[in-house]
Amino acid sequence: MPIAILFLIGALAAAPILSMLHQSVALHGLILIASATLIATALDRRAECGIVVRLFRGLGLAAIFPLAWMTLQLVPLPAHSFSSSIWLAVGNAFNESKPLGHASVDLGTTLRSTLWYLTNVALFISTVLIARDRTRAETLLEVLSLVASAVAAAALLRQSGHFSLLDPFAGFDSSIAIFSLLVAIAVFLLIFERTMSRSKQNSPVVSATNLRRGLLGLFGSATAIALMVASTPPGTVSIATLGVLVFLFVLIARLTKLGAWTATIIGTALAVIGATLILIQLQPLPWFETQLPDVLSESSSIGLARRVLADSTWHGSGVGTYDVIASLYRHPGDVSPSIPLTSAVSLVTEWGTLGFALMLALAAQIFCFFVHGATARGRDWSFPTLAAAMILTFACEAFFDAGLVNANVQILMAVAAGLGVSQSFTTSATFGDAAAP
Repeated sequence: MPIAILFLIGALAAAPILSMLHQSVALHGLILIASATLIATALDRRAECGIVVRLFRGLGLAAIFPLAWMTLQLVPLPAHSFSSSIWLAVGNAFNESKPLGHASVDLGTTLRSTLWYLTNVALFISTVLIARDRTRAETLLEVLSLVASAVAAAALLRQSGHFSLLDPFAGFDSSIAIFSLLVAIAVFLLIFERTMSRSKQNSPVVSATNLRRGLLGLFGSATAIALMVASTPPGTVSIATLGVLVFLFVLIARLTKLGAWTATIIGTALAVIGATLILIQLQPLPWFETQLPDVLSESSSIGLARRVLADSTWHGSGVGTYDVIASLYRHPGDVSPSIPLTSAVSLVTEWGTLGFALMLALAAQIFCFFVHGATARGRDWSFPTLAAAMILTFACEAFFDAGLVNANVQILMAVAAGLGVSQSFTTSATFGDAAAP
């Protein structure tokens, strides 16, 4: 097996293990692994590196915007304009008439967040290049399912209270349960597709490979459902159901031979309607607090989120700085958790209202891209369908809990998105064009 895919598998396996170490050690370890993976991939797939250029033509804005926004937050600017008011206060304290400041209130934290984003981009690009080969894509999907299932099983073990070493897994049970379920469904669809292909070729339908994948799918779905039942809020089921419906819609669109663009338009409209209904039902955001029960609206975490959001700016406080901002708004004796109430609260605080709105718009664009790839693809459509379901469910979950800000979830999403992109087009097609087998 080529060393590039071994590095990528190692990155997937190392992420949950390193998360049990000190945060700084885990960050530097994953940066090194991601860098080695990208270098090994570039050397192994030199002939296909031109795909990266085409990748940024099709998804360039979605990839470049976060980096450009974080860079802008790090650039020194006049303290009276784009920068945080904290720099103006510092300038006044030192009697500087025209102080320069930054949008970020903590430059070191935002710089680390920038490096972390580049780490995920490196894993994403590596996955796209490696998974251009169908066999490697299947292998990575199996590994992704195994890792997600293992992390979900670890979360279940932590519920017993006898595995304190697994405490770093706390706080994103809903996210890992949803992700594990979606990957398991993708594995089942891959089995279905391969079985249909073998039956058309008059080959034996039952194979050792499909049996192995079936066991992986069963393990993944079982752990995901068990985790949902054991520890996650009831709303997790509604969000997971939305992801399952994406798989169902793509399957129906393919069976009825809807055109790729027709399916994309209809699917996007249905996704928006479904997501809106779910968010209205869950009412998870602090700015919906008037509709929340009185007991919940008085909790410290809700109050903290309300105070933080009340002072949020259009440009944000700097990516990664939520803990810094939250510490300024805590009441004496406040014991609310260190993690944000929801990922949306963290994103609005750090990226600003404008940055958050643009991220939602880019998520919608990426969702359309994956639905189009899933319906236009001749085969291997389970990969872009998984990516589309993942984008929609995690965009909704961002308004429900804080799982999206977890490093493990971000790495799993980067690899899943890379798999979706790699199988959404052929070597001769451009991004968004019909992808033949």
